[in-house]
Amino acid sequence: MPTGASVRDARALGIVRRATNGTVNTGVTAAEYGDGVNHVSVLTVKQIDSHTIADDAALADGSLIYTFPAGVVVVDYSYMSMALTAASTAAQGDTPDVGLGVGEATGTVTALAGTATFEDIITGQQAANASGTPTVITALPTGGVPLIIAAGAARTVYFNIADTWADVTGDDLTVDSEGTIVLVWRFLA
Repeated sequence: MPTGASVRDARALGIVRRATNGTVNTGVTAAEYGDGVNHVSVLTVKQIDSHTIADDAALADGSLIYTFPAGVVVVDYSYMSMALTAASTAAQGDTPDVGLGVGEATGTVTALAGTATFEDIITGQQAANASGTPTVITALPTGGVPLIIAAGAARTVYFNIADTWADVTGDDLTVDSEGTIVLVWRFLA
């Protein structure tokens, strides 16, 4: 399991478990490993009503997961095993585009690719459904190189979704998200 491998790698490098270095949002817990420069943040997500969908229309939405500490941060790679569960059974068969980015997905879009910050940590992946099947991927940031977050830049990590949603007239337009996100990053200054 990639989560365990990341933790084993951290321990092999002499990286010990520390208090939270970043800040988590409601519905997220963190186990942080680091040596002051190298970090592995293992985030467990269970957010209720984390996203809003549209009725028979395109809509993107993001849920804040984590905020890096102030300073220059380099994201080397990440892992995601995240599941969506739509409250509306009509939307549970949808296959939204999901990804991680420093920007919150918004607008009437069907894919995250239109705005780089919607998916600059993990490029949008097509979810199997919105009925609880996880989307699992380990990846370098978009572009295949580490993502440098300069001092003063957006320090947030959003779990983003986008789709042309099913006809859910009169149904609950919320989606829950649940799973694990692992961020392997360095603190430069």
